[in-house]
Amino acid sequence: MMRPDVFNRFLATLCLCAIAWSANLFGMGLESNEIDHQPITIWSEGVRLAGDIYKPKNLQPGEKLPGLLLVHGWGGTKAHLNRAYAPQFARLGFVVLTFDFKGWGESNGPLMYKEALPEEEESTSVNIEVEHIRRVVNPRSMVQDARAALNYLAGERQVSSNNIGIWGTSLGGGLALVTAANDDRIKAYVDQIGAVNFKANLGMFRPEMIRRWEVQRARGVIASYPGAESVINPALKGYPDWIHLNHFDSFAQVDKLQVPTLIIDAEDEELFAREFNGQALHQRINERLESRYVVLPGKHYDIYQGESYKKALGEAEQWFVKHLKGDETGAIVYKAHCASCHSNPQMNAPAYSSLRGMGFEKLLYAMDKGKMQGQAAALSADERTILARYLSSDSKDPRAWENAASCDAGKTIELPENAEIGSWGYGLKNHRYQSPKTAGMSSQDLPGLELAWAQGFPGATEMRSQPVIAGNQLFVGVAGTNTVYAFDLPTGCLHWTYRSEAPVRSALGFGRDSATDQAILFFGDSGGVVHVLDASSGTAILNHDANITGFNTLTGTPVLHNNRLYIPVSSFEVARAQIASYQCCKQHGGLIALDLTTGKRLWTFETTVNAIPQGKNRAGQTSWGPSGAPVWTTPAIDERRNRLYIGTGENYSHPATDTSDAIIALDMDTGEPLWTFQALADDVYNT
Repeated sequence: MMRPDVFNRFLATLCLCAIAWSANLFGMGLESNEIDHQPITIWSEGVRLAGDIYKPKNLQPGEKLPGLLLVHGWGGTKAHLNRAYAPQFARLGFVVLTFDFKGWGESNGPLMYKEALPEEEESTSVNIEVEHIRRVVNPRSMVQDARAALNYLAGERQVSSNNIGIWGTSLGGGLALVTAANDDRIKAYVDQIGAVNFKANLGMFRPEMIRRWEVQRARGVIASYPGAESVINPALKGYPDWIHLNHFDSFAQVDKLQVPTLIIDAEDEELFAREFNGQALHQRINERLESRYVVLPGKHYDIYQGESYKKALGEAEQWFVKHLKGDETGAIVYKAHCASCHSNPQMNAPAYSSLRGMGFEKLLYAMDKGKMQGQAAALSADERTILARYLSSDSKDPRAWENAASCDAGKTIELPENAEIGSWGYGLKNHRYQSPKTAGMSSQDLPGLELAWAQGFPGATEMRSQPVIAGNQLFVGVAGTNTVYAFDLPTGCLHWTYRSEAPVRSALGFGRDSATDQAILFFGDSGGVVHVLDASSGTAILNHDANITGFNTLTGTPVLHNNRLYIPVSSFEVARAQIASYQCCKQHGGLIALDLTTGKRLWTFETTVNAIPQGKNRAGQTSWGPSGAPVWTTPAIDERRNRLYIGTGENYSHPATDTSDAIIALDMDTGEPLWTFQALADDVYNT
């Protein structure tokens, strides 16, 4: 609990915000020929708020810019923002909105009338005496004002309504946090010396005190709106509503925050202890969100003057340019490097509209390590990030639904000895047949089926991974979120999730470790890694890099037999060949036998020998071969003959081999090829 004398100093210092800020702006205005300024009216809960819009001059018809909403703190008004922040942001190509809270600055306050009104028809006029309520500090009402201002900004015709940033300072930092956490139109957030955990500063107010005041207010014992009696220190600017201040818990919204966040703190912060505010916010989000924590010299109010002001403004400008203006840069990068394929209906590539629905992580992975790595090689890391953010700007948070779907704590996973659907082939022989007895239905039952439950996966544009059904559990892999989900089959609630670094590429497999009898799941990802999980908890047991030649991928599903995983290996290189400067091609497919107990490779079969130079292509680059013959299929197991069978795709480059477009039989103990049947000879193809 904070001692009363310390709390008085806290409040006394807090009220100096407007004075210190106003006195140290040292001529920060910009030339009027750079910026357009327009006074506006915003309506919040029936009260007129005064606001201002700042934007660059000479915008073209139809041109849309990112928006910025600025939220000031306790005792401040938009006049301060209009001098030191709004024009500076606007000159960078933003449409900026500032406003006064209800009852502050140029805004109206609520009207209070105490006497009962006569019962009159709706259209009848009555004469009443009212009080105009001014300068009340009520963060709940202030959040509503900030949301009204956001809605006004989103409706501005030259604002990109789904690409808005929010900046909050001091008490406004917590108001901005709540706003950003609850509106997906906001794409970036800056907290400057913010009271993001304001409730932590109010320990002297015990719950029984607040409850007593609430009862007294409801019964008219104390005023409905606070006045001079609420001011603990005479120097305090405004009238704090301690009831609403104590109920305002901005930090409770942190887990809902989903946008890149910049936190700027003062090194000697004396009002809002950094360990409970800025530092605490950064610790809660830094592992799941792009964030940055900046500490500048000085105390709370030093950030509004001198070098600290300039540095804080510069940090905020860079953050908003990176995360909001990136849309413009992203469009330029897309047009230069991507549009020739993805905006060309004659090309066999995902359309631009499909890319816009994908998640940020999936797009970035495709360029950094996935199938588009070659095409994105000419882009810098920043350009790839900007491009992924631009393309995914309309997609929803792919994981926001998970907490709401979680099963009750007491619900456990019970797994049978064998799964009803435990592999891609519905068994080791790959017959892909399920009897009516196993399915629990026949074709005659189909017309009577009804929807039991459904779950969407934001950010996922394809469902390529066949699920596993084991007893009352459903296990699903989703490429777009790099995630395996364990659902309760009767209810659809979520038991656990497992994240892989790369998209889930293969179907899921189910089995048991014969050494421990532990139920396991296994799958391959786009990066060529095989994952083995505890099916009960979703924890990783084994991760094995199954790459054979540089960067492979896993398309077919691994198969478990006698505690060995047989892993088919494929490749993305067929797509990279469209790049004229790429030296095609060096990768090929294969099969790996992995000991589940030790995690060691027992043997590796490769579908071609290693590639060697084969001359020059038309672009003057070295051609390599043989290559290709990827293994796309799930191996079929022939226990009686101790063999397994795989199928291969085409060669990527000359010379052709007899192992492409083929079925190949391998000895399960050694990996030696026993015979090859080639369905189509001399098939050499790449994009």
